Amino acid sequence: MDLLEQEVEALVARWNLCINLGGFFVGLFSVTLFGPWSDSVGRRPTLVLPAVGMALQAAVYLLVMYLQLHVAYFLLGRLLSGLLGDYNLILASCFAYLAASLAAALYAAFCLQESVKPPKPAKLLTLGHYKAVYRLYTAPERSSSRRKLALYSLAFFLLVTVHFGAKDLFVLYELGSPLCWAADLIGYGSAASYLAYLGSLGGLRLLQLCLEDTWVAEIGVISNISGLVVISLATTTPLMFTGYGILFLSMAATPVIRAKLSKLVSETEQGALFASVACVEGLCSLVATGVFNSLYPATLHFMRGFPFLFGAIILLIPAAIIGWIEIWDSNQDYSHFSDASPSPADD
Repeated sequence: MDLLEQEVEALVARWNLCINLGGFFVGLFSVTLFGPWSDSVGRRPTLVLPAVGMALQAAVYLLVMYLQLHVAYFLLGRLLSGLLGDYNLILASCFAYLAASLAAALYAAFCLQESVKPPKPAKLLTLGHYKAVYRLYTAPERSSSRRKLALYSLAFFLLVTVHFGAKDLFVLYELGSPLCWAADLIGYGSAASYLAYLGSLGGLRLLQLCLEDTWVAEIGVISNISGLVVISLATTTPLMFTGYGILFLSMAATPVIRAKLSKLVSETEQGALFASVACVEGLCSLVATGVFNSLYPATLHFMRGFPFLFGAIILLIPAAIIGWIEIWDSNQDYSHFSDASPSPADD
């Protein structure tokens, strides 16, 4: 039974890798094209297209499940979504995404106000869009912003990679010994894991009332680390749900980093910036699938929860990056204040 379980886990890991690999390379092309293009023509077209892509992917996934088609057809849905600029969707919520994505496309097309004023015509198929993304990280006139962009991008990459990697393994972990969860507990566990999104949203709003964004992000990372450590050691159902509960603020750090990245570039570079962020997210999905789905079967013989512990250790790096940038910015502000203060000679 253990051998069969490991074979199934290895097969799941291989298909996850193939699907994410296909979506990553297609998305890498499309998102770096559409993002900078939106800096000229406006945001509305690039909001409609990904929503349509998500709806198409959801429709393909539903057809695969109901018609019991070969799992390779999941790759088709992933490619369609990636071609229109989007990335991973969660299979369990395909019905909700099919309704929500169509609604989002209609809202973006007819109701949403354009943030680029005035929009101006621009060619879509041009290398200039890719150069705009490249210039974000290489412009010589803003070395300080370039350094922060690189560091925040690294922190974002590690946070999202661990999130994707852990999320892929939760069900496999719960099905195996010693938890051996049945379908009902698997459903409750999935619901508990998704509550982290709502908890992070509410907690983010509340914490921002009394704390700087940096420290809100640090609390989110600490919540993530603590929850993964508890889950890695979980041998009983109450302990597993305790880990899910501790993760309730785990998603608070990523929107803070997105906001900080947005402040480092001008308004006319927002599309290029978030095109690069989307590429980073696609790479996160790819790396997470390859690393965590390979690590899990390789460590079953000595610690089933080791990938979660590994993820918690990795998260110490973004925690250090976020804290270091805040301290560095504070020192810069203090030095400017000191330079502006009058000297005794002025008296």
